[in-house]
Amino acid sequence: MKFSIVMPIHNDEEFLSSTLPSVWRVEPNEIILVFDEGDKDIEATKALIKKSPYGNVTRLIEVGNSPDWKFRIAFVRRAGFLAAKNEVILNTDADTILDPKIKEYLDLIGRDGIALISFRRLEFPLSFSFFVRGLLILLHLEEPFSPIYAFQRQAWFGTEDFESLRKLETNEDAHLHHAISKKHKILFKEVSCVHLKPVLTKARKYSEGKARWQENRNPMWKALARTIVYLDFDGMMGYLHARWNGKDPN
Repeated sequence: MKFSIVMPIHNDEEFLSSTLPSVWRVEPNEIILVFDEGDKDIEATKALIKKSPYGNVTRLIEVGNSPDWKFRIAFVRRAGFLAAKNEVILNTDADTILDPKIKEYLDLIGRDGIALISFRRLEFPLSFSFFVRGLLILLHLEEPFSPIYAFQRQAWFGTEDFESLRKLETNEDAHLHHAISKKHKILFKEVSCVHLKPVLTKARKYSEGKARWQENRNPMWKALARTIVYLDFDGMMGYLHARWNGKDPN
């Protein structure tokens, strides 16, 4: 089947020699690489594309300012989705090595009400939180979802609310996932994609904690459980500030 791959790229030159070839191995009909306007990664990417057999189906898109969007990558990624020509779109990141096995599952999209499939992503190097999350998923205490996912363009365009998306500060992938899951079936498949830099800073953990209230409306018990299991005190702080103040502390 025909499908497009969308990959935002920003300060990822060190990973591209590993991740771009993995995109080619999935054998897409269209590759859309999205950059900030004037990004330094563009020239390095062009050099890699010249050596590939997929240069004729690869498009490089530069995206300008997005003053109305709080989370820049949400805007950049959606620009790639909107530019895609095919009905099935596979989303990936520039720091992720794709498993070619993904292609075997893409035919499921559009059948039996299935509109989105996310694919397991391993971490390198492995982290404590990765194993904990795997255990929670196994026990059905956390919903399986990965930032590597394929979806039906029509289902996405008819469900995601761009007004609320513009206000998000993180977790933009979860926003799309929740929007589509309200009206369509979603699946999670065990493959072996690899994330090359699974590092969460304090600021990122704090922002993700805020999103658990602002976007997901997680109950207090769930926020506390996550804090205990993951030792994620920065995330809990973000959750509490978002829930009771609606703003960051002074």
